[in-house]
Amino acid sequence: MPVTRSQKEYKTADATSLTSAATSATQDTTSGTTVTIGAERTMVSTEATTASQPGHTMTLVPEGSTRRAGTATRSRASTNRRRLEAREELARLELEEIQAKARLLRMRLEMTEEEEEDSIAEHEEAFQERDRNIRSWMEAAAAEPPLLPGAAAEEPATAGPATAGMAAAGAIAVGPTAARPAIAAGPAAAAAAATVGPAAVKKEASAEVQLIAEALREALSHNATMTTQPRYIQELPVFEGDSTEWTAFKVVYDNTASLFSPVHNMARLRNAIKGEARESCKSLLYSSMKPEDVMEALRRRYGRPDLLVMAEVKKLESIPPIGHSPRELCNFANSISNSVAAIKSLNRPQFLHAPAAVNSIVEKIPHGLRYRWYEYASAYPEEAKYNVELVSAFLNLEADRCSAFAGAVEHKPQHPGATARKPQRYTTNNVTRVAETMKCPGCEDNHRLPECPKFLKMSVSDRWDAVKKVKVCFKCLSLKHRKENCRRPPCKTCKRWHHDLLHVFKEVEQSAELVNTARNSRALLKMVQVEVYGPRGSKKIMALLDEGSTVTLLHEKIADAIGARGPQEELTIETVGGGQMQHQKSMKIDLELRGTKQQSRGKLKGVRTVRELILTPQHLNKNQLKRYKHLTNIIDDIYYEAEEPMLLIGQDNWEYIVSLQVRRGKQGQPVASRTKLGWVLHGNDSSHLSPINYVNTCAHLNTVEEELDHLVKEHFTIESLGIHPKRPSTDMEEQATRILHETSRRLENGRFEVGLLWKQDNMQLPNNYETALNRFKGIEKKLRKDSVMKKEYSSQIENLLHCQYAEEAPADCNSSRKWFLPHFAVQHPLKKKLRIVFDAAAKTAGCSLNDALLPGPDLLQSLFGVLLRFREGPVAIAADIKEMFLQVKIREEDRDSLRFLWRDNEKAPVKEYRMTSVIFGAASSPCTAIYVKNKNAQEYQEEFPEAARAIERNHYMDDYLQSVLRATWLGVE
Repeated sequence: MPVTRSQKEYKTADATSLTSAATSATQDTTSGTTVTIGAERTMVSTEATTASQPGHTMTLVPEGSTRRAGTATRSRASTNRRRLEAREELARLELEEIQAKARLLRMRLEMTEEEEEDSIAEHEEAFQERDRNIRSWMEAAAAEPPLLPGAAAEEPATAGPATAGMAAAGAIAVGPTAARPAIAAGPAAAAAAATVGPAAVKKEASAEVQLIAEALREALSHNATMTTQPRYIQELPVFEGDSTEWTAFKVVYDNTASLFSPVHNMARLRNAIKGEARESCKSLLYSSMKPEDVMEALRRRYGRPDLLVMAEVKKLESIPPIGHSPRELCNFANSISNSVAAIKSLNRPQFLHAPAAVNSIVEKIPHGLRYRWYEYASAYPEEAKYNVELVSAFLNLEADRCSAFAGAVEHKPQHPGATARKPQRYTTNNVTRVAETMKCPGCEDNHRLPECPKFLKMSVSDRWDAVKKVKVCFKCLSLKHRKENCRRPPCKTCKRWHHDLLHVFKEVEQSAELVNTARNSRALLKMVQVEVYGPRGSKKIMALLDEGSTVTLLHEKIADAIGARGPQEELTIETVGGGQMQHQKSMKIDLELRGTKQQSRGKLKGVRTVRELILTPQHLNKNQLKRYKHLTNIIDDIYYEAEEPMLLIGQDNWEYIVSLQVRRGKQGQPVASRTKLGWVLHGNDSSHLSPINYVNTCAHLNTVEEELDHLVKEHFTIESLGIHPKRPSTDMEEQATRILHETSRRLENGRFEVGLLWKQDNMQLPNNYETALNRFKGIEKKLRKDSVMKKEYSSQIENLLHCQYAEEAPADCNSSRKWFLPHFAVQHPLKKKLRIVFDAAAKTAGCSLNDALLPGPDLLQSLFGVLLRFREGPVAIAADIKEMFLQVKIREEDRDSLRFLWRDNEKAPVKEYRMTSVIFGAASSPCTAIYVKNKNAQEYQEEFPEAARAIERNHYMDDYLQSVLRATWLGVE
């Protein structure tokens, strides 16, 4: 029965309870069970504090009950403590287990790396699978750490004695542990440890597990990166600037770039990029560490779709004709099919609809196959017959039919040391570094053996001894392989399998005295790389400018390649020493050419073809040229690779030989001369101590029969001068005349307006803005150097705009015939006036504006007739039509094809303009202007018949020539 105690009695009971608790604690400690008295004291003190407040009551219990309550309290504290210890121990064991697994994993990784050298392909897949499993396990462990035992530790401290006892028994079974510092800190800390301690320990253990998991994940990620990188570096295919090889080069790089680091990719690019392509990105190869910059520079130069399409078109034109062999037909069909696929992949199908290309391909197949093509094409509509894709389908069909009879492809036997299991070349990281520092095997300097001055000084026999001693390839003088596996072409002189520098010339022994008088130096001849053009395309070759030759010669295989044809005549050539060479079927042709570093073309007339044109290749050392100060800024213009000249230009085309500018150096140094074809290097070069063994000279001999035949032809030519039979109009000329009739009309201001003479009504032109912009920047650079010319040029543009011959182009233009015309200035030597000419022959993607226009019928009067009529009377009249072309307007729908770029100030943006009148430089302009002149005269024929007749007959283009009997007659008229 509860009673109310006084404050004194309450304090006495409190002291008694404390004494009893201390006694119980002492007994528990003595019995061997570790019990912390702090928790008991905290409980009692809390009760005492609560009961000591005024107005509170306290229930007295017997001494036995108090002891049992204290025992239960001690049991709960012991249970909590043991649970904490058990959880800590379990966390420690789990941490040790994870660390052991990590050490085991590292050891397995090290063992796998050692075994990878022998079986990398077999272990790589297993490695990746194991890494994925470990990574998944670690991520799951980090995201959801295992629940530690003893979750019931957070139960309230008021648990019953039985439950507490069971928990205590379970905790005691773990074993005694040392007391934690946090528990011994005092009563408040002990209570907090009893209640909050398990969650804190759980959180701490989870954090440790996460740290271990993160460390393992980082290690695994680093190992995965290292194991996926190939041990061997795959070399890229060599790229020397050929646009047709760009796509293959880029695909190989893109497919393998992710397997290597940027440093390795830069090393691969340095090894693969050669020749002209290396010059375009030379600075980036050593200044930038980003392979993407190098690839982007190459893409801008060689990867533009217009260049790739143009290269494929040229490849189609350069495919040689085939015979009746099934193998040749299969290879021919494959070549056409590859080009068609390349053009379609570039999304330029309009280039496949090319009648000229179709006719060129058909002309190269045998006659029997050609007739089958006619039968095959007759089943298709007219507009589909002239599609290269259709020809390719036909050739593939024929190739499939005869492929069974083509036979097996013959392969050259490989060297016994070569292995067939590895078709690709591989090199390790060490080999890459060695390749970058490869030295000359002859003198240990940093250059190739063919460029070694010491090697070049040797005689041919000594060179043979040297290459045998250092054991290099006889064909390319390289250490990488033997001649059986070398891809370099054979000697250009004797066609045998050795380098040009190893060729033995028989004349060397016969000219020993002459060699001694040559001061042991080399004389350089005028050689320049040119591009010759013919009906079937163009070809880049080396040309020799020979001032000692009276005839221009071209190798007949070059003439066949570009489709140049002409009458066949007998040719006799006399060489030094009185030797003669007879050519029974030498063609006399005319062709166009330009220097590869020049823009404008020129005509080469009276060129004779020969079966053999044996001219010695000439080699230039670029490093040696850099030492000559007078060649500092033109080295790239004069340098060329050693190549046998296929064209000899003689005095019959002297304008290409004569020097326009000369740069001289010191005594014994070569001279540089600028010609119409570009800079050439010639003269004495004492830096090369190879002897002079050859003299290139030839003269064209005319036999008595040839001279007599020439005289007879000349006689009849003079007698029939000005007499030409009138030929019938062609379909193209009739089409141009129809367009002029349909589109010409007189405007309100009295002028005429006509349309452009398009070859096809649905003609589409490629986008040539970039080409026109580059040409315009070149004009700006030229005008920047000549202020007088710039002022006159700007004045001419302003005059076009002021007289409404040109206008600012509208921004919204959706025409498929939109075309930008490059422009340049021309000036007559005897006139000061500067004239702007629009270059309608400039090509983009193999197409120009002139290619899309019809020249129209020849409406010019015979010059011979105009001059004869001009001499009839004693009084002469001479006049010309002012701005004849510009007086004729172009209709609105055709003006977007005559756009051009211009700006007065280089800091201002480039603006687009378009011509509203007939331009100088278009193929259709002369015919259009003469047609309008004659039509204007015919409209006034009834009123002024004599004037109309004089305008039609006495004009040669815009120049008027007439003579009359008396000047008074002119006044009356």
